[in-house]
Amino acid sequence: MNDISLEQILLIASGISVVFATFALLSLLRRPKFSGVVLLVFAPLSVGFVILTQDVFSYRNLADEQRVARVIVTLDDADGVVQAFPRYTLSLSVPEQETRHFTLLGDQWQLEGRVLRWDLPFARLGVTNLVKLERLSNRYQNINFQRQEDKIYYAITSTSLVDTWPILRKAEFLKEWVEVDYGNAVFAPLTDGAAYGVFLGRSGLFIRPDNPIASKSLKDWSA
Repeated sequence: MNDISLEQILLIASGISVVFATFALLSLLRRPKFSGVVLLVFAPLSVGFVILTQDVFSYRNLADEQRVARVIVTLDDADGVVQAFPRYTLSLSVPEQETRHFTLLGDQWQLEGRVLRWDLPFARLGVTNLVKLERLSNRYQNINFQRQEDKIYYAITSTSLVDTWPILRKAEFLKEWVEVDYGNAVFAPLTDGAAYGVFLGRSGLFIRPDNPIASKSLKDWSA
C-alpha cells in the first residue's frame, strides 16, 4: 500500500471541511443554532486548510525538476590508434528532438545553456524555469591539458525558449520578476557506458547518474 502524502491529507481535510461548512450553510434556516455552530467551526477551518494546502503545493512547485537532456558516453576505439586522450562518442537526447551524436576528446564533457529563472512569487505559482541549451564541448580536468590540448565545440541550440529570450531581456518591468541571461554549465567525466540525466531545477542545471557506471564515475571523480 502506497503511503499517503501530506498533499493528499491536506486535500482530504480541506474537502471534508468544505463539505461540512457547505452543509451547515444550506441548513442554516432550518436548524439555525446547530448549523450556526457547525458553520462557525468549519468555515474558518476550511479557509485555513485551503490556504495551508495552497502553500504546501507552492513549495512542491519550487522543488519540481525537469529533465532537459540525457547523455550517453561510448568509447570509440574503432581506429585502434593510441592517443593521450581516447575518443568518445557522446549521444545527446533532448525531449521532442532526435538523438544527436558528437565526437569528443578529453576526459570530461560539458553542456552549456542559458536559464531563465522566475522570482519566488511566480515560482510558487508553478511557473517553471526555462532553458536554452547552446553548446557542447570537451573539457580536461588538468588545467595544463585544458590550455594545450584541442578544444572541441558543438552548437546545439535547442528550441525550448524559442524567441522569448530577447523579448524578456529587453522588458525592463520583468527584471523584478525574472533573471534572464543566467548562464549555466554542467560537466561530468567521459566514461565508457556512462549515462547521465541533465535536469533543470530551481537553481539551474544539474546532473544525475542514469546508470551504475555513471554513479561510480561521479563518485570516483568527486573522491
